Amino acid sequence: MTIGNRILTLRKKNGLKRTELARIIDVPVPTLRDWEKNLSLGKSLLDKLIPLSQELNVSISEILTGKSDDDLSTDLAFISPDTPTPEYCKIRLLHFLRFNSLDCNLYVKLSNKKYVKIINKYDLYTTDDILKFEKKGINDFYVKGNDYIPFVENLINIINLKVSDRKNATKQHASIFMTTSELINQLIHSIGITEQTKKTIEHVIYNTVNAIEQNPKVANILSKINIGKEPYIYEHSLLQSYISSSLISIMNYSSESIMHKLCLASFLHDITFKNTKHAKLNNLDGLSWQDLKIVSNHPAKAAQLATTFNNFFMDVDKIIIDHHETFEGDGFPRGIGANQIPPLSGLFIICHDIVDLIYDTEKEKFSSNEFSKIINSIKNKYSAFTDIKHVMEIMAGLDKLVGLKS
Repeated sequence: MTIGNRILTLRKKNGLKRTELARIIDVPVPTLRDWEKNLSLGKSLLDKLIPLSQELNVSISEILTGKSDDDLSTDLAFISPDTPTPEYCKIRLLHFLRFNSLDCNLYVKLSNKKYVKIINKYDLYTTDDILKFEKKGINDFYVKGNDYIPFVENLINIINLKVSDRKNATKQHASIFMTTSELINQLIHSIGITEQTKKTIEHVIYNTVNAIEQNPKVANILSKINIGKEPYIYEHSLLQSYISSSLISIMNYSSESIMHKLCLASFLHDITFKNTKHAKLNNLDGLSWQDLKIVSNHPAKAAQLATTFNNFFMDVDKIIIDHHETFEGDGFPRGIGANQIPPLSGLFIICHDIVDLIYDTEKEKFSSNEFSKIINSIKNKYSAFTDIKHVMEIMAGLDKLVGLKS
C-alpha cells in the first residue's frame, strides 16, 4: 500500500471528509487530493505530518511505512552486549525525520570501506536535507557503533511518549502548565500563531507535562508555584514555549524531539525561583550579595534538574545553562559569546528577549503592531551577528512570524 493509499484509508476510517481534514490541518483540498493519489509527497506533506498523524490517530511511522511505532524493533538491529560493536551501524533514513539535530555525526555509505560524514554532531538540519538523499536512492544512514545504542534509546523514548499520549488522550491534567491564562490567549492572538500551530504546540506541551509529572522531584517543585500569587513565572514559561516552538516550526526545523526540548527548557529555566522579583532579573549589575547568589546560580540549578529526565530530553540542560548568556559575551554564568552559543540555545535566548519585551508592554495595548515593533527591535539588536548562519535563519523566521498577522 502506498503512502497516498494509507492517508486515504485512514481518513475514511476516521470518518473525515477530504474538505474537513484539509481544513483541520490547514492545507488546500487539491493538495490533500494529490497526497491521496500518491502525488506531491514532498515538503508539503512533511510539514503537516505531525497534525496529520494527530487527526488520523496514528503515528507518523504508520503513515509513511504502514508500521506502527510498536513495530519499531523490526527496523532496528539491536546490538547484543555480548557481540563486538561494528564500526558503523545502519539506521533507516525515515527515523531521522523525527529529529532536527543529532547528538552524533551522521554518515552515508559509499562502499564497504568508505563512509562520508553528511551532518555534524549538534548541527541543525531540515527535512529537505534528509529527503534529498532519498531522491538519490539512499534509504539508510549510518552512525558510529558507539553512538548507536544512545540513538536507539532516544528514538524509543520518542516512540513511547507518542504511544503513551495516544493511549491517554482523554486524560485530564491538573498541571499548571495545561491551563492557558486569559493573558496568554490574548498575547498568542496578537502574535498570530495559527490555530493549527497552537494545537501542535499544545500536543507537545501535553507530552512534556506527562514527562514532568512522572519526575517526582520536578513535579514537587512545580506544585509549589502559586499561580495566583506569582503568575509571572508560569505565564513567562508558557509564552516562551509558544514563541520558541512557533519560531522553530516556521524555520522548518520542527520535529517532535526539538519542540519537546524547547518546551521543557521553557518550563524549567526559572523553576528554582520563588518569586517574580528574581525571575525578572536578566543581569547581575547592582544586586545585593543575597540576590546575586540566587540569580547567578539558578541556570546551573535548573540545568541540573533537566538532567534527571531520560535521553528524549537530552541537551535541554545545555539550553537552560545558556539562557542568560549574550551574543556580546557579557552574560552569565560562563560569559560565552555568539560563536560559542549553540543554535538551539541562541534561538531560546532570542525568544527569551522577545518574551521580556512583551512583558514590558502594557498588556491592554498589546497588538500585532506592537509585536512587529518588538521583532524589529530584536532584529536591530542582533543585526551584528547575522553573518552566523543560524542567527540569519532565526531573523528570517521572525519575519515570517510577523507575517502571520500582516
